[in-house]
Order: sequence, then C-alpha cells, then structure tokens
Amino acid sequence: MRPAWHVAVGVGLGAAAYQMTSDWRMAASFTAAEVLVDLDHALEHMCRSDRPFCLKTFFGKRNSLDWPKMVFILHAYEWVILLTISSVYFSRPVLGAAALGLAVHLLLDEIGNRRFIARGYFAPGFYFFSYRLYRGFLVRNLIREAGGKE
Repeated sequence: MRPAWHVAVGVGLGAAAYQMTSDWRMAASFTAAEVLVDLDHALEHMCRSDRPFCLKTFFGKRNSLDWPKMVFILHAYEWVILLTISSVYFSRPVLGAAALGLAVHLLLDEIGNRRFIARGYFAPGFYFFSYRLYRGFLVRNLIREAGGKE
C-alpha cells in the first residue's frame, strides 16, 4: 500500500480511536504505529541501494528487487504479538493501540499486495520477520520474480 494511503488510514482511524477513548495518547500511538512502520523502507534504501536517496529512486519500481537482501525490520507480525503481550503484562493500553496500528498496517499491506501473494510472487510468510530470517533475508528466497522458485 502506498504511504499516502497509510497516512490517511492512520489519521482517520486514530481520530476514531480518540473519539472512542478520549485519550490522545492512544490515538497518537495507533496513528504513529500505522504510519511510521514504513520508515524501514527508507532505512533499507539507505543501507542497500546503490542509487542516491531521493524521492525518484526511493519510489522507483522494482527498487528493492535489485538488492540481494531485504530485512524490513518493522514489517513483522511478531512485533504485534510482542506489543500485545507487553500491553497486557505492563498494563499499558497505549502499547495495545500501537499493536493494533501495526496490525492494521500489515493487513493493509497484505491486501494491497494480494495479487502478488496469490500469484506466488511473495513467499507465504513474507510478513513474518522470523520467516525472512529463516530464508536468510535473501530476495531470491522471498520473491519469486527476483529469482525465487516458482
């Protein structure tokens, strides 16, 4: 999903969270988690791309398929689980709001990429950090179009 859509969804649902809870911290936590997850795309680009970091190269098609590895440390359902457990254990609902924001982001990414997932372009466990780790973060093991198995 495009970043602008994540901003729109994050702000909209964050406003709804504020309307329901009257707690600006819950709304801000949800919105920040839903939107800021994509910062790992910028981090990956700066660490892996041989192209200069600018909007044209950053949003260029197939940019990340040219890299040998793809970590995307924040795009992981494990963080949703960890944040949820932490929210309950430490009695911090704001962490639960962050978990929900992250879960919404990942689900929207999966919906936005469903045609690629359905065609087998993405490995089935792509949005699990542990799966990407197991596959060595290698693009060829995670995305068929980049050389992975059909």
